[in-house]
Formats: sequence, C-alpha cells, structure tokens
Amino acid sequence: MTKGIVKIKKNRAFVEQQNGEVEVTSGQYVYLKVENCWIPVVVRYSARRKKWYFKYLEEIPVCGQKVLLKA
Repeated sequence: MTKGIVKIKKNRAFVEQQNGEVEVTSGQYVYLKVENCWIPVVVRYSARRKKWYFKYLEEIPVCGQKVLLKA
C-alpha cells in the first residue's frame, strides 16, 4: 500500500511519499484520510474544467490531501 500526499503538476496528479511518487489516474479509487478513518473515493479529472476532483466530494480540494493507494 502507498500512503502519501496528493500533488498536482500541470494536468498530472501523483501521490508523493518518502521514497518517490506514484501517479494517480482519472477514475482510480483511493482512500481519503478523514479524521481517524479512510474513506474510499474516486479521483477524476475534468478536461473541460481542467481540474482534479473527488467524485461526489467536489468541495474538497484534491491537492494536499492525505490518501492511501492499494497496489
């Protein structure tokens, strides 16, 4: 499992961790850290809006959030 912080450069999203980074693709499930639990969410990219967002959680910014990826 990969745990880290989501970063965005240009139209590319990735999870930054101590030993490198892992790219995140649009439509991928990740687990978002909320308080003391992990919530499964889908990360999406809107080409029209040129923005990354969490499906059904559009008000939460993607960049800077702590997430967990299953390998």
